[in-house]
Amino acid sequence: MAILEAARKVGLLTTDNTLYIGEVAATDEALGVRITLLDESTGLFNGHDLFVTWTQVRRVWICNNEHEVGRFVHEMEQMVGAT
Repeated sequence: MAILEAARKVGLLTTDNTLYIGEVAATDEALGVRITLLDESTGLFNGHDLFVTWTQVRRVWICNNEHEVGRFVHEMEQMVGAT
């Protein structure tokens, strides 16, 4: 979970195949992760917060600081479409 704490932007695919893109707000090793969702209309991470339990997380992608947000979102959507 330490890697998520260091990450700023993540893509979370849940067990119901929903993709959430956001900025890590907090992690709890036993419970899950809280992210601030990406507001796609502004491209900023100022949407609502979402808590996802670890049992609901199917896949996690981590965006490094060099990755442009729009490109990251596009790549996540393409990957999910391919699964």
